[in-house]
Amino acid sequence: MLTGDTRITYGEAFLSNHSVLTEMEKVHQLMGYCPQFDAISDLLTGREHLEFYARLRGVPEAHVAKVAQWGVQKLGLSQYAEREAGGYSGGNKRKLSTAISLIGAAPVIFLDEPTTGMDPKAKRFLWNCILSVIREGRSVVLTSHSMEECEALCTRMAIMVNGRFQCLGSVQHLKNRFGDGYTVILRLSTPSTEPCPVDTFIQNSFPGIQLKERHQNVLQYQLPSQACPLARVFEVLSNNYEELGIADYSVSQTTLDQVFVNFAKEQTDDDQLREVTVNGGGSVAIRTNRPQRPTDLKLQKSSSFSNPRSPSAPSIDQATRSVQTPEPSFTGSKTKKSKSNSLSVSRPQQQVRMEPVGEAANGSNPHEDQTPGKKDPSTLFIISTKTQESKV
Repeated sequence: MLTGDTRITYGEAFLSNHSVLTEMEKVHQLMGYCPQFDAISDLLTGREHLEFYARLRGVPEAHVAKVAQWGVQKLGLSQYAEREAGGYSGGNKRKLSTAISLIGAAPVIFLDEPTTGMDPKAKRFLWNCILSVIREGRSVVLTSHSMEECEALCTRMAIMVNGRFQCLGSVQHLKNRFGDGYTVILRLSTPSTEPCPVDTFIQNSFPGIQLKERHQNVLQYQLPSQACPLARVFEVLSNNYEELGIADYSVSQTTLDQVFVNFAKEQTDDDQLREVTVNGGGSVAIRTNRPQRPTDLKLQKSSSFSNPRSPSAPSIDQATRSVQTPEPSFTGSKTKKSKSNSLSVSRPQQQVRMEPVGEAANGSNPHEDQTPGKKDPSTLFIISTKTQESKV
């Protein structure tokens, strides 16, 4: 909504005192945007992309080549600058999209998952580029599923669940507010036995502590932050680690990934009934995950008709069948049961016509009403299986 890709339904936002509702052209001049899916041309080279967007940004023609060269060097694309972008790897395409967003020195830059598809080295390189942009005094708003990336780049972070912000603050604030306390890892000098004296001591010293994992001589505990002060944890461990045979220990805070996972558990899918307003003001409940059936076919007793190729008597095993569709319903006559359920299908233009073969095609059935008539323009299907031998 801030970039103008989606219509705003409610609320207001301003960028440098320009409204995104009424002054979107001004807002676009003040922002750089790297979309989630690369908006680049396969036939242009990397340098040509940067020169093209530099001209769109209003860079004077005398400085276009210099600005493009700056973008190439800034994102490490010198080796690929003269190659067509269609042959770039996924990581280099993301670099080029990021370089395009930096052209024009916009005060605010939106980056939608900029490091997707990058190897660790390229990812770290792009992180350094983003940090250098921030140090220049520009603001960067980025989305990411990597908590490592958010922790490295962000001064404030928000977690969104089901389209709503659940929290907003610094990384440390989110850990303190929504974390599960401390993770205590003990590595013993020898493999633990049953019952483990170290485990018994830890359980007695820290009420509320939980043993999460146990592998050979490594014990991992989860300690709620309200159970005891952090200084108490270090005091107990430092005074007793030799007697207990603890080779080393560590106490760490809940990671940002764990905080994110705790929020992500509340995410729901789209398999829910929703009310949709249709023309005329009525509301209809629909289920989004199941496609509707495409046709509405009803077979009832009525008069049949003949087509230019052969007369037909619509019937399907003396049964009336009904399927859902937005199209109008169609009717056909009901006759004696056939020996085969196969149908001969022909499609003149955009209509589907199902015609019998064999006896019914020759009009040999005495019970069949062969009165010719005009074709009903609303009729889409003409169905008949009254044959002895038929094929699809």
